[in-house]
Amino acid sequence: MTPSRAECDTNLIIVGASARAAAFSALRAGIQPVCFDLFADRDLFRRCVAQRLPACLYPHGLVNAIRRLPPDIPLLYTGALENHPDLIASLARERPLWGNRPDVLRKVRSPWYWTQLLRNAGLPAPRIARQYPSEGQRWLIKPRRSGGGARIRFADNHAHPTRDEFLQEYIEGDSHSAVFVASQDEVHLIGITAQLIHQDWLGAGPFQYCGSIGPVLLTDQTTEMLKRIGHALARGCGLRGLFGIDFILRENTPWPVEINPRYTASVEVLEAALGVRAIALHRNCFTRANDAVSSNALANVFGKAILFARDSLTFPNDGPWDEKYDGDFAPVYLDVPHPGESIASRRPILTLFAQGETFLDCFHRLQKLAARTEAFLVEAKQSN
Repeated sequence: MTPSRAECDTNLIIVGASARAAAFSALRAGIQPVCFDLFADRDLFRRCVAQRLPACLYPHGLVNAIRRLPPDIPLLYTGALENHPDLIASLARERPLWGNRPDVLRKVRSPWYWTQLLRNAGLPAPRIARQYPSEGQRWLIKPRRSGGGARIRFADNHAHPTRDEFLQEYIEGDSHSAVFVASQDEVHLIGITAQLIHQDWLGAGPFQYCGSIGPVLLTDQTTEMLKRIGHALARGCGLRGLFGIDFILRENTPWPVEINPRYTASVEVLEAALGVRAIALHRNCFTRANDAVSSNALANVFGKAILFARDSLTFPNDGPWDEKYDGDFAPVYLDVPHPGESIASRRPILTLFAQGETFLDCFHRLQKLAARTEAFLVEAKQSN
């Protein structure tokens, strides 16, 4: 049963495939959310009112799930729901929306629209095609309703896109993400992270997103081009609030490959590193609030990594993830499943969070944490 305001004392509704990261960001900004997602993970459940939706009811069951909540409580959506603009319209029909409208989502999720927008502005953008070209350039087949790198693959003479897919020129280089916040008057670059993609030590598949490390400092020329790209997309698509641009860095040129018009997975990494309260900045774009959000850059680099199951498993009753989480950023476990929960092969288990003095130090700490966690899970499985 969906809780009432009296039961949860909430002032924000967060919906999406996984609400935990956005919910913890909201808490750090002094906002108490109620959450609806596919997991209602243990750490989320301990700190917020959360309801898990069965996969068979997701995402369209969200409409009924939030219906009992008072209509003046604003709504924020997270990952993958941008692929359902009609659903967003239904969710926001009776309440304020802290997010981009359906017409904006349709523009941003059209690779033809935003690619042409950037090219018209003289900015880099990979080529787009509907059918496999005969030339020698490498191409990727990508779903129009994308999320986390799922179903992306290389195209060839034997692999062609379906009606729900498109071809994008393959840009070789390093994967990054830039987080912006756009108000009616300005577009601000919050920070840049490096993306972890297809990391074997995390059990991630090809092109699969499995983490972020940052902040990353790029050359002044590259950063300035990123700002121009963010401004062009925000103004050309009508973006408001937090949004992210995934890009490939090749020879100091950022090549955008995907636009995420909402709170992104790398936001909490930048919050830890830069001391910002991103949800407060996001709220400013949709309300009359004018939060004074300080930025106190720390010396350390922060990172998150998603550990995937190599084989199916039942999550143990206890483990190192039971260490108390007090809201401070430190090496911790996040997105922790409930005891006894069944996790299928190739599905995410939990998220690891670490900090280091340098990028490589943080990367190696995440690797060690992943190895220890995986060894514990294997031992727990064998002992049952």
